[in-house]
Amino acid sequence: MNTPAALRLSRLQALCVVKSWGPSELSRQVGSGTPAHWSDLLRGKKSFGEKLARKIERSLDLKSGYLDEGTDETIPLMQLSPRTRRIAATLEALPQGTRRETIMEMTEKMLDISSRDPGPDGETNDK
Repeated sequence: MNTPAALRLSRLQALCVVKSWGPSELSRQVGSGTPAHWSDLLRGKKSFGEKLARKIERSLDLKSGYLDEGTDETIPLMQLSPRTRRIAATLEALPQGTRRETIMEMTEKMLDISSRDPGPDGETNDK
């Protein structure tokens, strides 16, 4: 990760994967913002400053600074489902130069799917 914002984004994306949260659930968990806002943030299309990071941490009962710590590889593998572990192993087998691009493509597809899934109220997040 090159910047603090990139590390925060990576850590939040990893947390959402571990928790199986899409933009709608993240919005509900944090208690603010629209699913579209969170989708844009998770795609790296919105800025991710320190103030927002602390708000997310407070809302999710994470220790202050959690999103700024370590690397995107610090989520313990044991917290992942067997399916997610298989996906991680497949990504590890990719050549180093293509991993990031592949992960970003997969993230885009997952966010597109989750933004079309109906939320608890039966509404979709399509614009």
